[in-house]
Amino acid sequence: METLKQILPQFKHVKLLNEHDDCERIRKDERRLKSAWLLDEEKFLWQFIERLGEEDENSDSPTPFNFFDFHIAYNVKFFDDAVTLTKDAQILRGGLKNLYELLNALLQAGKGEFSVVIKAGNDSARLRLKILQQFIYLRILLPIKIADTEKPAQISTCDVGIFGTKKAGKSALINALLGDEYAISSTILPTPNIVTYCAAPKKSVAIFLTYRGETQVFRSTNDLQKFLSEENSRANKNSSTLEEMTIRVPNFPNFLNGARLIDTPGSNFAAAQGHDELTEKILPQVSHAIFVLNYSQHLTQDEIKLFDSVYKHFNGAETQKPVLVAINRVDEIFTSPETKSYERVADYIHCRLNALGYENFLVVSVSALQSVCFDSVKKLIAPPPRNFFERMKNFLKPLFSKPPPLDEQLKNLKKSYHGTDKVTRLAFVDDTISDFEDFHGINISKLGDLQKINRVNYLKGLIATLI
Repeated sequence: METLKQILPQFKHVKLLNEHDDCERIRKDERRLKSAWLLDEEKFLWQFIERLGEEDENSDSPTPFNFFDFHIAYNVKFFDDAVTLTKDAQILRGGLKNLYELLNALLQAGKGEFSVVIKAGNDSARLRLKILQQFIYLRILLPIKIADTEKPAQISTCDVGIFGTKKAGKSALINALLGDEYAISSTILPTPNIVTYCAAPKKSVAIFLTYRGETQVFRSTNDLQKFLSEENSRANKNSSTLEEMTIRVPNFPNFLNGARLIDTPGSNFAAAQGHDELTEKILPQVSHAIFVLNYSQHLTQDEIKLFDSVYKHFNGAETQKPVLVAINRVDEIFTSPETKSYERVADYIHCRLNALGYENFLVVSVSALQSVCFDSVKKLIAPPPRNFFERMKNFLKPLFSKPPPLDEQLKNLKKSYHGTDKVTRLAFVDDTISDFEDFHGINISKLGDLQKINRVNYLKGLIATLI
């Protein structure tokens, strides 16, 4: 079962930005120091990054600016004595005035288990969201709690609904969150029904599908995918929906804290009747929402219409719950003319939604396909041990032999799986490695490096924090 570890600041200094900072000055500083840069809240972060991108295009520098390792966020101001940094459950620093002071306190604190605690009050929930959003921009993963309102951890019975328009990648995101391909994420066939994903019985290695009043058992995701593909093809051919399904999966992730994931059909799928009704039906049944946006569409009217419906359900007179917005398919940023910055994409959408009057939400840029391919390649290179002897062999192997570079391992695997669908995943990861080296100057040489660029991990952290 997957658990999430804290991700501490990956920079060594914190600096405040001003209007005179340009790309060359920041580039020179980044060569000497690894810094986090904080922008005044009255400015627009995405516009600042765009300007840096334009300056970089016109620069005489032989190497492009590394926007992936460029840590930037807003210098959020805290209300009086509201924020405290704790280390190993002990108060480390209190009375912090802004994010600048909080980050410096973290950098000075060394190692340990950290939490940010916010004093309970009228604005505490809003401040918590603002700090969480900056942490996502800075690629930090720490718990942020509101004092006196946090309940002891317990197994939840809540459901998390996955919403979005057709082909946003909801099913692919389900697979990325669960760590295997339980949902069909075809580029052709939309999901034609509501599918609930929950934990299989303890110690079970099989997959259980409850559908049409019967339960079937599958020994592999390939067998499950084959069955689901046939059912989905029939539904799409007949322009109809299917009955609801429940899929119980082994090794259900711990970060979900017992919550079920519910996949919904794309609400603007014109070929099937009743998809809007299915979305409206499921809203009252879920306690949290992840709204999946398509990066390449940049917030269409269809997406705004559906988001408005989801947002208002969770932010009415009786309830105030933040909606998680996942901007999916950001791997496509490498084939677009835009500045190659995930933070620019996330902040642009954040500002757009703010301008439309929405406040209680968080935004994170992800690539579900990237995450699924990373998991697939990891299993091909380092398959899970089947017994104690294989575990010991895997543990001792690095002591006696050094694995070849990742690109060489991918090349050999492509030869081994020539002509199979696995080559598609291997080629995608190979292209990803090339993109990061070409556009960011980052060399991904080890299998573990893939997780460092997997942005789905931060979405997992937000889910664990909020459910």
